[in-house]
Amino acid sequence: KLGVFHLGKNHGCPIEELVCALDETAGTAAGSLIVLPEAFNLGRPYYQQCRAEPKFEEEQAKRILKTLAEGYKVSFVAGLLKFPHNSAFLIEAHGEPLLMWRKMSKDGFGNYEQWTGDQPAQVDRDGFSLVALICNDMSQTRAEPEACRDARARQLTKLNPSHTPVVCVPAARTTECNMFSQEMEGRQYVFANSDFRCRSFITDTHRQKIVEVEPKAARGNVVYTWPAGP
Repeated sequence: KLGVFHLGKNHGCPIEELVCALDETAGTAAGSLIVLPEAFNLGRPYYQQCRAEPKFEEEQAKRILKTLAEGYKVSFVAGLLKFPHNSAFLIEAHGEPLLMWRKMSKDGFGNYEQWTGDQPAQVDRDGFSLVALICNDMSQTRAEPEACRDARARQLTKLNPSHTPVVCVPAARTTECNMFSQEMEGRQYVFANSDFRCRSFITDTHRQKIVEVEPKAARGNVVYTWPAGP
């Protein structure tokens, strides 16, 4: 199953909110890959108190999420911030967290520095072929750095065609505008937003939304899951 964690307006500690949301699933989230928002460890809205230290250090957040993964029998793709990097990690009950992406688009707030190096390989898990992008790294805009556009294209070609291809997108504030180009056909997408004005959603391989969290209708912090497949 694929899952998304949506943070509601005026949310508190992100870890505590995640635990409460998982508890409310009454065990139905077990076996899910759940995408968490960008900079999940920050502990406050992404654009508030820029350059301040995150509430949870990256390594601390990884340890906590690993414990939660074991206890709730889930896995996470989590956006975590540790200056100078803004990264996405696959965190499972067993094994070390795996780096999946470092953010390459520009940041005007000083929370991180653009990554210009190589990106990790895709990861195969339980019938999924997974890659990650972060927030604006998904956008198709003229202002987008060419290096980011090329890196995204390379990531998408790494997806294993014999598995269900899934693109995980931790985000702070992103919309669907200009996001889906022809090169992205045939993949499922999971967007997790931490800004209450933006939607979180899961698509099928035809880019049709099968789960969508409408911010104004959301009852707060919630985990939604959906069976994955073509």
